[in-house]
Order: sequence, then structure tokens, then C-alpha cells
Amino acid sequence: MSELRQQIENVIQSEDVALFMKGTPHFVMCGNSSRALEALRRAGAPVTAVDVLPDPRIRQESRSWRRAASWSERSRRNSVRTTAAPLPSG
Repeated sequence: MSELRQQIENVIQSEDVALFMKGTPHFVMCGNSSRALEALRRAGAPVTAVDVLPDPRIRQESRSWRRAASWSERSRRNSVRTTAAPLPSG
């Protein structure tokens, strides 16, 4: 495992919520980052932000994590959808 990947994994494992974003919470550089940050703030989540812009390697590495998280979330939703059934009447 690369040192960078290990650092990213350490952030993910040690923080309740880690947002890999373009910019910082005080100077957001992307609409998606802004929307994600706002949603987390509204939910009252303790957010640790990681700016992916200063080092292109962080952005590239975080893309692989995003794909994995997206797949994991899709799998979770699909499993909930397939296991949910109406209660029997009677």
C-alpha cells in the first residue's frame, strides 16, 4: 500500500466524517463540495475536510475511494430494497 493511500485510509478510519473536497470549508472551490459540506453541516456532522487541490495525487487516489464508496452505498440500497417486503396481512 502506498504511503499516500495509507494516509487517506488513516483519515477515513480515525474521523467520524471525512470530506475530500475541492477547497476548504472556509473557501470552497466546487459546487459539489459546497453542497456536500452544507448537507453535513445541516445534519450536525463533525466534518474533517481534506483539500484535494494542492496535491493532484490526493485527488486521484480519492477517486478510487469514491468509486468504492459509491458501489458500497448502491449495494446497501439494493440489499435493503430486495429484502424489504410488505408485512403479511391477516
